[in-house]
Amino acid sequence: MTTDIPELAAYALLNFFQNFDVLLLVMVRLLAFIMLVPVLAGATIPTMPRVMLAFSLAYMVFSAGVVGEITYFPTVPVYGQMILVELVAGLMMGFMVYMAFAIIYFAGQIIDYQIGFMMASLFDPISQIQVPVVGNLLFFTMMALFVVSGGLSTFIAAVVLSYEIAPVGQIFVLENNTLLLYAASMFSVYLRLGLQFALPIAGSLFIVNVMLGILVKAVPQMNVFVVGMPLKTLLGLSIMWFTMPVFAIYYIMIYEFAEEMLMAVVGGLRQ
Repeated sequence: MTTDIPELAAYALLNFFQNFDVLLLVMVRLLAFIMLVPVLAGATIPTMPRVMLAFSLAYMVFSAGVVGEITYFPTVPVYGQMILVELVAGLMMGFMVYMAFAIIYFAGQIIDYQIGFMMASLFDPISQIQVPVVGNLLFFTMMALFVVSGGLSTFIAAVVLSYEIAPVGQIFVLENNTLLLYAASMFSVYLRLGLQFALPIAGSLFIVNVMLGILVKAVPQMNVFVVGMPLKTLLGLSIMWFTMPVFAIYYIMIYEFAEEMLMAVVGGLRQ
């Protein structure tokens, strides 16, 4: 029995190096997805742990036999094209998930405009842009729910499942009209959910603006900026506090939307 262990180890090592090109293709899609998926994206997470996570997942996928034999013309341009296709596929899947959760930033932008926080913004290391204060707070709250509820593990498992639905070497991204339709539908839902999330606060503060306008007409001596800005900030934060229990419902809606778009992209990649 002891003589079989070195032989099995040698066989596994030989099989690893013989199929390293396939393993690299599997890893590229996973790494591209990890680089854009929320929680793992951005400069706050070191690059090496993400590379090691992608390599570990790729090796598990390869060892489980999910990826079969890949036949291609063994030249550098052909193999480079296959790597590029896998890279774009992983980036598209990660981008869809990130854009689904970026709805919170869109809603936060509307809320900040109504509350009066437009002048104050924070730098987002993921998108490399300035993001609203309220949107940033809500986004990190949603990311905490995303991790605690197991959503991150579920999405990584969905990408692993994509190798069965859209195998390596059998996907296409150029001139794919199906993916363009998914992107167009994503942006329409993006606007609808963002407005739906911001409507309770933005609508309430709009009524406050109308009341302040009527008050200015009734009392012209009153300085509306001195009274209105603190009032809108106080009311906006109070309404946001009372509507926080509904935040879990919005999280479920955005999570289901992200999952739906991810699986739609995976299905659209199949030739």
